[in-house]
Amino acid sequence: MLESYNLSPIRSLYPILKDRIYHRCSLQNCLSILSKKAIEPNSGQYEFTYPQSEHNFGHRNGWICLFDFKQDPFHIYIAHDTWSTFFQQYKPITIVFELNRKKLDGIIPNEYYDSKKHKRTTRIPYVEAWYPRPIHISKIDKFIIVFTNRDPVDYYIICAKELRKPINRKLEIGFNQDCTNNKYVINFCHILLELKAKYL
Repeated sequence: MLESYNLSPIRSLYPILKDRIYHRCSLQNCLSILSKKAIEPNSGQYEFTYPQSEHNFGHRNGWICLFDFKQDPFHIYIAHDTWSTFFQQYKPITIVFELNRKKLDGIIPNEYYDSKKHKRTTRIPYVEAWYPRPIHISKIDKFIIVFTNRDPVDYYIICAKELRKPINRKLEIGFNQDCTNNKYVINFCHILLELKAKYL
C-alpha cells in the first residue's frame, strides 16, 4: 500500500488536496457546468464512467458527490486506492473544482452513510461527501486542470476571478454556439488553448 501511495500518478496533487473539498469532472462536463453556471446532481445528463456509480449513495439520493480531504491523513492514505483514480480518470484532461467550504451550507459528511441502513448502495470510504443542492459557480475558488497523460500528473490552477473577466476576444473554435456568449466558458477555453502547446 505504501508503495502504491508513493508511486501514484497523482502524487503531485497531494499537497494541494490537503484539507480542501472538491468536485471533479471531464472537460466536456466542465464546459456544461460553466455554461449553466452551476454544478448539478447527475440525473442522467452525464454518462457514468464506472457501472457501480449508478448505485452510489449520493447519486441514489440526488446529491452532488464531492471529495473532502479534511480528514485524518491515515484514513486518506488507507483509502487511497478507492479515490485516487478519480483524479486521473479522464484523458488527457481531468477537471477538478476546488470549492469554498465556507459557502457550502449543509455538506453531508461520509459518516452519514450507514452500510446497514443504506443497503445496495456504495460510497468511497472516508473522503466522499455529498451536497444536496446545486452548487453555483460563485462557490468555486479554483479550477485545477489535471494533465493526466503524464506520470506524475501535471496541473495548472486557474483562480475563479480569471473567468469572471470581461470578454475581450471571440471564441472562434468549434464549441457549442450556446456557450459562446458566456464569459466563463470563453475565458476558460482561451486559457486552455494557451496551455495546449506546453502540456498536451
